[in-house]
Amino acid sequence: MKEVIMMRNKRQYVRPLTADQPQAKPVRLSEFDGQRMAVLMRRGHERVVLRGTATFVRDDSVGSTLMIRLDKDEPGHPVFVISEKEWDGRIVPDFHHGCDFCVVVG
Repeated sequence: MKEVIMMRNKRQYVRPLTADQPQAKPVRLSEFDGQRMAVLMRRGHERVVLRGTATFVRDDSVGSTLMIRLDKDEPGHPVFVISEKEWDGRIVPDFHHGCDFCVVVG
């Protein structure tokens, strides 16, 4: 059985932009279909990097989602699911983790 984690990252959990940062343009999660993704999160004071491949899924019951199936070395083969309706976080190009993009969680 695969573990599924539903990610929500509403505006109150994302640091506000400062005056010198450019405003990010909204993107559709479908643009990341098939891309290698690094999921960056914190566990206490430690930064955790998980890697996987994204698949965009249209689903009438829950709406459009981006499913990131983590690499097989992660116990239980977890899947991160990002809801297009709910997601208001950051996805940025990856320059450090061997992936195409980074999902920044919290």
